[in-house]
Amino acid sequence: MVLSGRRHSVPPVRRFVPLAIAIALTVGCLPVAARLTFNSGGDGWIESGSPAWKEFTVIADRFGRPDGFVVGIFSADVLAPAVRSWQATLEQRVGALVGVRKAKDAGDHPVRSLLTEQDVEITSLGPEPVALLPVDHSALAARRRQQVLEHPLYAGLLIARDGRATAILIDIERGLDDRAVQDLYARLRAALAATPPPAGVATVIGGLPVQQQAINAAVVADQRLTVPISILIHTCLLVLILRRLLMVLVPLASIASSLVWTYAIVAVTGRPLDAILGLIPPLVMGVAVSAGLHLVYAFASERVVGNPDPLAGARRRVALPLLLAALTTALGVLGLYLGPVPAVRQFAPYAAAGVLLAALAPYLWLWALAPWIDVGASQRLIASAFGLRLGARMSAIATWCLRHPWPVLGSVAALIAISVFSLGRLGSDANFVAALSGDDPVRQAHARLDRELTGTLALDLLIDLGRMPTADDLDALRLVTAQARGDATIPYCIGLGDLTAYVDGRARAAGKPLDRAGLVDDLRLGAGAVWRQFVTSGLGGKPDTALRVIARQRDGSVHANAAGAERIRVAAQGAFPGAAVVAASAGQLLKEVSDRMIPSAVRSVLLPLPVIALLLLLALRSLRLALLAMPVAALPLLFTYALLPPLGWPVDIGVSMIACIALGIIMDDSVHMAFALGGRRQHGTAPATGVAIGPVLLCACLAMAGSFLACMFGAFSYTRHFGILLALAFIIGLVVNLTVAPAVFALLGGRATPAKEAP
Repeated sequence: MVLSGRRHSVPPVRRFVPLAIAIALTVGCLPVAARLTFNSGGDGWIESGSPAWKEFTVIADRFGRPDGFVVGIFSADVLAPAVRSWQATLEQRVGALVGVRKAKDAGDHPVRSLLTEQDVEITSLGPEPVALLPVDHSALAARRRQQVLEHPLYAGLLIARDGRATAILIDIERGLDDRAVQDLYARLRAALAATPPPAGVATVIGGLPVQQQAINAAVVADQRLTVPISILIHTCLLVLILRRLLMVLVPLASIASSLVWTYAIVAVTGRPLDAILGLIPPLVMGVAVSAGLHLVYAFASERVVGNPDPLAGARRRVALPLLLAALTTALGVLGLYLGPVPAVRQFAPYAAAGVLLAALAPYLWLWALAPWIDVGASQRLIASAFGLRLGARMSAIATWCLRHPWPVLGSVAALIAISVFSLGRLGSDANFVAALSGDDPVRQAHARLDRELTGTLALDLLIDLGRMPTADDLDALRLVTAQARGDATIPYCIGLGDLTAYVDGRARAAGKPLDRAGLVDDLRLGAGAVWRQFVTSGLGGKPDTALRVIARQRDGSVHANAAGAERIRVAAQGAFPGAAVVAASAGQLLKEVSDRMIPSAVRSVLLPLPVIALLLLLALRSLRLALLAMPVAALPLLFTYALLPPLGWPVDIGVSMIACIALGIIMDDSVHMAFALGGRRQHGTAPATGVAIGPVLLCACLAMAGSFLACMFGAFSYTRHFGILLALAFIIGLVVNLTVAPAVFALLGGRATPAKEAP
């Protein structure tokens, strides 16, 4: 009766003030959050200044960025006059696009194709450049057609040997950021749409920038699907658990507010939402629901015992564990600042801010809705299947483990041994195209380019001789390119040795054999445009001292492609012992990222631990309880990562992030369990017991797991792995907290606190 009288004594207008404030704080941030933009985050995958990046820039300084676009053209006969005429129109439009590299001289072709490339003709004066194809796009004689299809410089790169596919290679300007590359990609697609091909001709666009945009599109599409699914999962769980609309609204409204606030912060700082920042919503939603459930249960308990100010009582009851949980979660997420790539480091502060906002939002909405939550609803929640009955069962399990610690700890020791053995087989890798769904058009386009024409990823080798190349260097260079062509990752490779062999063969066929010793000089002086494709300035800037080997690699395993590039580098170094050799490939860039994933995951977990340990010690005021919480929070991570080898999943960028995210959230449960086991009194409230804390831990675990399991419906496999493993970590964390925590507590000298019925 006291509660009822107090509730009705509040003036009706004043009851709406907190609600109006909560709504205003959320809706007022919507216009700011709506300014959020999306971007591929392609630059965020690469660590600029790394050894591979420096080698990448060596090639870019001399030949333009090797991460441009590839346009594949497929037809029954790509050499037909109608196809070539249409292609010429398309190339003219493409070359004029903003962002496409502009030619330095008449022999420089930023848009390369059969129409722009030159052949070498043997005259009385020696080799001279000629157009590879007639400029009037007339029909080719059978002999000339066969020469083009079998041309050693272009077959397998710009033309398929069966004449059914050809390629246009597009160089992009240096210094273009993600947004500029994204805009160029859009303009390129518009140019293709504005230049419809003849009947029977199909086109696709590939290349590293296309991969990045495909990842961006997949993440945006996943968010549009998984965020509503996650909200639906939360709604169903909350309705099942809490049963009353007003109680359900507290965590649901907290989700909306925390997401809006987090997105507003991202928008205010000018950051676009990329593939990594796209992982924030399930984290924020899970934390908001978990904190909301703890507060609602505490509020209901205070209502039932007749506290005249249940809101203040609820805050006192959970303030310390929730504060500690929020801080440890934020610190764990901030550990990602030591992550393997810039995109992960940029994720860390926004995710930490989102965690803190998600922990604060339930306080706001409970304050706003508390006047309408009556004692009857509170009693029904405490007495429900997710109240006393479930709490009694969970308390019985925890009590048994507390009284029989050795069987529990023995089983855990066996699981730890198995997990450590499994971790020895753990590996890291990244294949971004394979991470897309099988029906993704970009994945299909890259597969077709790799299968029918050439590799979609550039691989360039620079061999700085320190002097002008001579005929004596050609045999060694041919051995290098021959070895490269035999590599499983490389469908195409060419070098100066292949050019000279081709020219020498044409000269002999024309009855005008060339002097082998003078052939290199003849090419340099007589066919300069072709020469500049294969010889460039050295690392010190001295002209014409470096040999270039041009190769292409298929999309696939980062480690496989990097190993292929390294094999060519080793072969070149062996063939030219005194030369400086530089290899540049996307595989090497991403392998550096891949190699840092596991060490970064370990480091990003270990470094925040001292701060978390200090927070635990200060908050719990018990070394024993602090020692309890730390290993209990770490075990679920060990067991989760041990599942990767049996699943056949490598540590990718998403998987490398789960340790930091899970650490803080699992620590949340560990903190609440430590308070429960310690039986501590907080501000005069009754000791927390398994009966009281069990239902909240289970419901919070279900909410967190449900939040991330929504990622299963995404098309991007990295996101799916991220969500599935985090959900598993939370479930394992609940089991560990319910069983191992009491056993460890007993080992540390604790004793059972008698289970006490929640009031």
